Amino acid sequence: MVSIIIPTCGRGDILSCLRGLSANTSSEHEIIISANGCSRELIEQMQPFGKLVLSDQPVGFPVACNLGIKASLPRNDIVLLNDDIIIDIPNWLSVLQQGNGDLVGNQGLFGYGTWINGVPIQFEGISFACVLIRRKVLNVIGLLDESFSPGQGEDAEFCYRVERAGFSICYVELPMFHKGGQSFDMDTYKRQLELWTSKMANRIQSDLATCMGPWRCEEHRDVNNWIHCTQCLHNFNIWHTSNKWTWMQ
Repeated sequence: MVSIIIPTCGRGDILSCLRGLSANTSSEHEIIISANGCSRELIEQMQPFGKLVLSDQPVGFPVACNLGIKASLPRNDIVLLNDDIIIDIPNWLSVLQQGNGDLVGNQGLFGYGTWINGVPIQFEGISFACVLIRRKVLNVIGLLDESFSPGQGEDAEFCYRVERAGFSICYVELPMFHKGGQSFDMDTYKRQLELWTSKMANRIQSDLATCMGPWRCEEHRDVNNWIHCTQCLHNFNIWHTSNKWTWMQ
């Protein structure tokens, strides 16, 4: 069974999302609406569609998702769904469930990473606009990082922890209408983008510095400052390409 969690502060077209979801979801599921800062009128309109988790004030995407996850049935896999996505495909949930990964998304892969000594260190993630998270993943790595609130980059950070833990990520073809751009104004978006870029760069460099692996050259085989060696960094990029989900094991 799957718990479908929809965080909303009332900005997206949540009612159209819920109507499409109700009409096109046949697999066994529960719907949890994590409503934060919504009007009383909207809360009443959403009530027939599923379980409501209410917060009086806007709490941001990561916090709202976590509140929904905590309210879900403890053995269920989780689907996070943006409130401005319109579901019009009857088998959409089955497509996600049948995806060959521990984290399955349909909004496409994106790259993130950092530069170290002029060498790009790149990883891949998937957007959390629509994503299936297997319960075993949450049991191992925990919830979304709420320090990224109100949002932007929590999906990349979660994907990074998924990779470190040895779980797999996959993308499935599942067309959906996603309006997008409903959560933040441009100034907030730019500020959050700078925040997560800085945080992820620091996290990656810190983790790599203490990570043992076959990419280290002979000179840096047993020392932690290999990330200052250009040869080691190039070796890491080559190795990581073919060992994507196991580099931290």
